[in-house]
Amino acid sequence: MARARNIKPSFFTNEYLSDLPPHARLLFIGLWCLVDREGRMEHRPRRIKAEIFPYEDVDCTSLAQCLHSSGFIQVYSVGGKEYLEIPSFVKHQNPHMREKSMGYPPAPVQHSASPAESPLLNVESPLLKEEVCAPKVARTHFNKPSLQEISDYCNERMNNVDPNKFLNFYDSKGWMVGKNKMKDWKACVRTWESKNENTGNSYSKPSKTESIKRMLDEFDNDDTYS
Repeated sequence: MARARNIKPSFFTNEYLSDLPPHARLLFIGLWCLVDREGRMEHRPRRIKAEIFPYEDVDCTSLAQCLHSSGFIQVYSVGGKEYLEIPSFVKHQNPHMREKSMGYPPAPVQHSASPAESPLLNVESPLLKEEVCAPKVARTHFNKPSLQEISDYCNERMNNVDPNKFLNFYDSKGWMVGKNKMKDWKACVRTWESKNENTGNSYSKPSKTESIKRMLDEFDNDDTYS
């Protein structure tokens, strides 16, 4: 039976959880609602899926293993039955006073060689390793564009963005967008394009004829085709 639980804002900024697949993070929240007041339950993946992901095709066995490997839950076996436990659950949740413990056996004590404090539940969680919890969304590395790349993209879109102004602006900002590192400079160009159209920016937008002429000039000057 699902129960109401508390969620802390730090869940969304937890750096260890951020390395997990989205469904693993959602499973973690869902398990809070399924475990008893001691933070334990039977580990029955098919039933867990029916409770948390009734309309999605996900593998709760691999997702639970992902959470187990990264220290957010512990999956264990006692007397031939599998159980799972959320460490420190009882310290950071407030079950209803009438909620009863289901009497599941506790998880065996494990000692991590290199624990890291989790801001969510103060779980002693081992640091995540790259090979844990596939599939993992790869983090793309931002490469600063050259003036030529910006100019080429603006010509391709035939917009009203000044490439020099764009480059100098974000150079002065350290290629930050607000408080975050820029991820996609082309998206920023498109944003500038939209803003300039709305504000009537004075930068001269190249015509289609001028853009074609510029491309032909570059072709004539390219030694590759000589």
